[in-house]
Amino acid sequence: EASKGAGASVARVMSANDDDYVRVHKWPWWRSRGELDKRLWRARLLVAFLAVLGFSLSVATSESIIAGRDPRGEHVYWLKVGESLVTVLTACSLYGLYYLEHAFHRLERHLRGQPWRREATYLFAPPRYWMFWLELLLCLPHSIPGHTCEVGWSHKGGLVFIAHRCETIVSLVSSVRLYTLWRVVR
Repeated sequence: EASKGAGASVARVMSANDDDYVRVHKWPWWRSRGELDKRLWRARLLVAFLAVLGFSLSVATSESIIAGRDPRGEHVYWLKVGESLVTVLTACSLYGLYYLEHAFHRLERHLRGQPWRREATYLFAPPRYWMFWLELLLCLPHSIPGHTCEVGWSHKGGLVFIAHRCETIVSLVSSVRLYTLWRVVR
């Protein structure tokens, strides 16, 4: 009986004005600013957690090599595999965060009186934002499993040779991921 009442109200909303056809979404969180804000908060926490975890694995990889472990050994290999998996999860979570931010801004615009635009899908909204691509670029650097190298250069006319392992350099570059904490702290 309750489902008939809900169906009737949906039909009334959909047929109330043919010019402003609004298809009522099946998920209640999509229409609730408070619920959408909660999901955004959780997504921000997840992205920050995964970014910190990825950076921690990168530091653990670098420190293992500095401590004397074989860079091609099994221990370092599995640390790099974990780092790669966390990087993929971070990228997917970042996509989900932008998906939710798009939904939130769309709902805000609608609540402020702008007409509700009909879009084919919301899943392709994040790639439209240039900040998504910038953040993705900042979160992607990680040590590749099965690959290791040394980078070096001469200093003072060849008298001093400075060498660094790729894992150390990648660890330094992946520290940029820590910017994701700003969303949680502010």
